[in-house]
Amino acid sequence: MSSEYERLHQLAVQCMNIVSGRSDLDDDDMRTCLDVGEPDLVIATALDVAGRKENRELLPQFPEQVKELANNPRYPEIGVYADLFNNLSTNNLFDFACSPQVCG
Repeated sequence: MSSEYERLHQLAVQCMNIVSGRSDLDDDDMRTCLDVGEPDLVIATALDVAGRKENRELLPQFPEQVKELANNPRYPEIGVYADLFNNLSTNNLFDFACSPQVCG
C-alpha cells in the first residue's frame, strides 16, 4: 500500500466516524467502499451525509486535510463538496431560501 492510500484510508475512517449513525444505508455504503479499497468514495459519502440540512453541524468536525482534498482536482468525487467548506455561512441562506416559507 502506498503512503497516499494509507493517508486517504485513515481520513476515510475519521470521516466515517464523524457521520456514523446518521443513515444506516450510508453507513453500509461507506463500509463497503472502505472494504473494496475506495477511501475517496467513503469521504465523498461522509461529506454528502454531513452536507444535508439536518447534519450541517458535523461539517466543522472534518479534518483540514478533507477540505484540501475537496479543492484538489485529482479527487473530483470529493471536489463536488468543496462549497460546503467554502461557504458554510452561505449554506444557511440557501436553506432559508429553499424553506417551505419561501418556496412554498
